[in-house]
Amino acid sequence: MCGLCGIVRWPADRPEARLRHEVAGMTKVLAHRGPDGEGVWVDASAGVALGHRRLAVIDPSAAGHQPMASPCGRYVVVFNGELYDFEALRETVEVAGTRVSGRSDTAVLVAALSAWGVDGSLARFDGMFALAIWDRRERRLHLVRDPFGKKPLYVRDVGSSVWFGSELKALRAHPEYERTIDREALAQHLRFSFIAAPRSIDLGTEKLCAGEHRCFEARGGESRRFFDWRARAEAAARDPFRGSRAEALDALEQGVTEAVRRRLVADVPLGALLSGGVDSALVAATAQQQQSAPLETFHVGFSEAGFDERADAAAVAKRLGTRHETWVLGPEEARARIPALPWLFDEPFGDTAQLGMALLCEATRREVTVALSGDGGDEVFLGYPRTLRCARRGRWLARVPARWREVLGQAAERTGPRRERLAMGVSAGGPDALFVTAASRHPANVSLVRGVRGPVETGQPWPGIADPLARLRALDLGGRLPESMLVKVDRASMGHGLEVRSPLLDRGLVDFALRLPTHWLVRSGRGKWPLRQLLARHLPKAWTERPKRGFALPIGAWLRGPLRGWADDLLAPAALRQQGLLEADAVGQIWTLHCSGRVDRTRLVWNLVGFQAWLAQQA
Repeated sequence: MCGLCGIVRWPADRPEARLRHEVAGMTKVLAHRGPDGEGVWVDASAGVALGHRRLAVIDPSAAGHQPMASPCGRYVVVFNGELYDFEALRETVEVAGTRVSGRSDTAVLVAALSAWGVDGSLARFDGMFALAIWDRRERRLHLVRDPFGKKPLYVRDVGSSVWFGSELKALRAHPEYERTIDREALAQHLRFSFIAAPRSIDLGTEKLCAGEHRCFEARGGESRRFFDWRARAEAAARDPFRGSRAEALDALEQGVTEAVRRRLVADVPLGALLSGGVDSALVAATAQQQQSAPLETFHVGFSEAGFDERADAAAVAKRLGTRHETWVLGPEEARARIPALPWLFDEPFGDTAQLGMALLCEATRREVTVALSGDGGDEVFLGYPRTLRCARRGRWLARVPARWREVLGQAAERTGPRRERLAMGVSAGGPDALFVTAASRHPANVSLVRGVRGPVETGQPWPGIADPLARLRALDLGGRLPESMLVKVDRASMGHGLEVRSPLLDRGLVDFALRLPTHWLVRSGRGKWPLRQLLARHLPKAWTERPKRGFALPIGAWLRGPLRGWADDLLAPAALRQQGLLEADAVGQIWTLHCSGRVDRTRLVWNLVGFQAWLAQQA
């Protein structure tokens, strides 16, 4: 795990010292992503400079230092991530006639480039990664983001220059970078709590999409997908699994075991995040089976009633035989960390669980450098109640004539703000529209950003799959997962120099799960049935039936109480009018309504104050 950045200029009109100084400044602000080393490589004759911060996980010796050149000398690489199949890939590369120098997965990666080139290598890589590859022969820059979008990559192309980095703050460190808020991106953040690729909060700067490969050279650039989960899901729907449920469970168990095994490879201390829920418990149980010593597991608990899972996590750890550590954070200590969130998450980001994840990663990093997690189980195996609810209600709504839906929606809306969500849902035309509505923090026809009047969507294409549940799952895999869930995990973990690996997001495992009939994944109105069955092979079955809990804190109550003064200052009407970005009157009404306690607007208010706090840090 690491941080990367770089500059390419056409024409090459700057001396080496200046290029080195510029990229060194960009690299410096990524130190949190790579506390174990720093590297800069410059070719002034080509106008290129690459920067890297290293978190040493595999082969921490100097042989793993980056930027790293390929054995053939054609390519120079900066790499953020892990290749989980690098040992098998090493054998294949060496059989093909290319020697691998060093034990790191980066050494295998650059050797693969020598053997097969960029496109041939990307077809073989299996892992989580963001890559920048400079082709010295063609004078071409390749930027790549992994199939799930676990690792971020930002880029700005202004024609004569390309700047890129693992985080937006790296680009903003360049002295020529111009900052202008993208108002549509801001509107998207307020509506969905995240900004979806390719947008970023800065106009003119984009995020690579999951599975995207962009090329840049003097005569222009191009973009293509080397991996597309939407197409993958459509293909799986055409080729469903044809075995029995028992056979599916056995194959799934084998897939989970193999996925965990490949993610246990590390030359540094490794543990697992354990919430007590199904996904993290299954990952921890599978990892413990493959360890000769007790696995280290970690949990952060909170003193607020209804938000504390300490007992559940401790009970699971005791049953599995892990060496478990729990930290308890009081409300004062937790709230004191909130002002640091905008810097940590880099862009405006509104997941109310971000604070809990950040605190867990901070505490875990004191003990280990790598941690396994259960991320992805809900998206892949239909664990979110909202997905099941949207599919079920959407089928019913689709049978109601549009005119009647409109009348019912208007009637619900007239009953006041408490019925706003109901009105939005009734007006939806089916599972797809209801799914978007359920993810919205405010109606599409409500504008909170000055100059933005139309509804701002995420821009994700709808998969061509007949089964509503399979279609909504594919949309989650290609949209909310990389742009919300995995952003939360990446920023919270890498902000503290912790690498988090997610076995349930193994590519082969997900490919198999997509082929399973969706009614096999749901039992008695609850998702993740196969994962629950697998966990029952390790724990008493009663433990697998616990209701899903989130990782949020009582943010809404804090905003009405101890955080109210902070939020009042951020949402002050005079300040909003002076900034000229948000509709001050509309924001004031929302804030007043939330503070009254009559309506809970926590998610929308959190988006608003989060943006304002982020904006204040940019001054």
